[in-house]
Amino acid sequence: MISRLQKTFHTETWWGKTLFIACVYVLYWLVFYGSWFLIPSSYFDRNSDLSGLMFIIYIIIFVPLISFSIPYVIRKVFSINAIFTYVWHLILIILSVYLFIKIGLSIAFSNWIIG
Repeated sequence: MISRLQKTFHTETWWGKTLFIACVYVLYWLVFYGSWFLIPSSYFDRNSDLSGLMFIIYIIIFVPLISFSIPYVIRKVFSINAIFTYVWHLILIILSVYLFIKIGLSIAFSNWIIG
């Protein structure tokens, strides 16, 4: 499987490595951050305190903890410096949490002002 990924993404070149890493992070963002919007409102009353707590636990704790498997996958596919990988990963995860919260707040406030 690893050799198939290496052939598909041409990981011996810099652009192949970049494309592979970008695809892994986009897939991660779509699955974990996009799944929050797919959860039906019947599971959580969006106006209760429990839903806010679940949101904070999911976005701030659960998703970033799961994300630390990404550098492991990247290092399995091709050799790369571990420290560089984890520092870059940490920057991307902090940025993604910040952007997700900023987008969520802007949507909430735009609905509050309009509605």
